Amino acid sequence: MKTEVEVVGNQLVAGTVILNGVDGSKKFLVKQNQTEFDFIMTTIEETYTSLASILHRLKTDVLVDVTNLNLVELTNVQVDDKKIPLYVFEIDENQEVKNIAKSFQWETPETLRKVLSRGQVTGVPIFQ
Repeated sequence: MKTEVEVVGNQLVAGTVILNGVDGSKKFLVKQNQTEFDFIMTTIEETYTSLASILHRLKTDVLVDVTNLNLVELTNVQVDDKKIPLYVFEIDENQEVKNIAKSFQWETPETLRKVLSRGQVTGVPIFQ
């Protein structure tokens, strides 16, 4: 995934997208690993902010149209004893890209609760 752009001290950033269904339901965009789901993560590149880095990952690797995303939350998650920013975006179902990359999925709130229950979230929301 990385090109010759230098990574800033291997700092990570994470993100997810809430899909607002027309029926009021919610689904969350997560990465499917071999045995579990996780937040979408990437490294912060020298030429990008943390926000730009996660948007770039969503656009180029996950194939989400980032022009339709709204940022709704920013908090921190604990990964390998490091706090990293977690960006939470939302998008309406009628704007959602159906052809996301196959290692990413729209999952239920229960799946997201399982990701959260692994004790990764450590911060307090920075803004609402």
